[in-house]
Amino acid sequence: MTLNNANSVTTKAIIPVAGLGTRFLPVTRSVPKALLPVLGIPLVQHAVNDAVEAGITDIAIVEDARSVGSYFHSMPDLEGRLRQTGRDELADQMVEISSQARITSIKQLEPLGNGHAILLAKNFVDDEPFVVIFPDEILWGEYSSTAQILDVRDRYGGNVIAVTETSWDDVHTKGIVAGPSVEPNVIAIEQMVEKPPRDEAPSNLAIIGRYALDPAVFEHLERMERGAGGEIWLTDAIIACMGQYPTHAVTVDAIRYDAGVPEGMFGATLHQAAKDPTMRQMIVDFAAEL
Repeated sequence: MTLNNANSVTTKAIIPVAGLGTRFLPVTRSVPKALLPVLGIPLVQHAVNDAVEAGITDIAIVEDARSVGSYFHSMPDLEGRLRQTGRDELADQMVEISSQARITSIKQLEPLGNGHAILLAKNFVDDEPFVVIFPDEILWGEYSSTAQILDVRDRYGGNVIAVTETSWDDVHTKGIVAGPSVEPNVIAIEQMVEKPPRDEAPSNLAIIGRYALDPAVFEHLERMERGAGGEIWLTDAIIACMGQYPTHAVTVDAIRYDAGVPEGMFGATLHQAAKDPTMRQMIVDFAAEL
């Protein structure tokens, strides 16, 4: 496989959603975590919105036996009922959900790691550059975080990862990257380590669930031996690419919430609620009573 050049247009995304969601039990016994809502909008929808804003047209959702991709199916009966009752704006929103991108569902029936989930989408990618979006990470800004990493890939090619500065007290819980700056907010990655002790961390730049990748990464995923927990990890494949291909990190301009934990989901919900004047006042009134 030949490394794609920096000018290759990226139109495909992979969104892995097959996690068990144990931090949200018992609701995730039957509801996939990716369908848990932030003010009515599921996590997977936020991920798709970010991708579409960046020009992505084709999205593979890698799911377990429970269907997440069906959320994006057309629902003409529902749309018809909404229009019959005068709720045209809501009906238009339903149409947009099912038409904003072409959605493909891919089953991951064994929990063999996020690298395995990406590998299952190899035929979908079809030797084109692509992006990976983990919906646990909600990134809101004026400019799509996916678009930000694609802009850097357009200039440098290879693989590009979104990062943010994290507290030094938290580096032991994150994937950390380090390297020299090549332009404002962009580094050429020379080190990538998973959950290093604070005194061994090369920086406090933490990976945050957005990747713009060259299809050459699949060669490494296919050869990869199982790592931590007996699973295949995407970061291991990217590390294997370093030295062969350009690998950069972008400190994205966005507000981040880790919606993979209840505290982060709560924060994201408050963030969105505060945009509505009525809900914002409700938050203020409630906080005053605590």
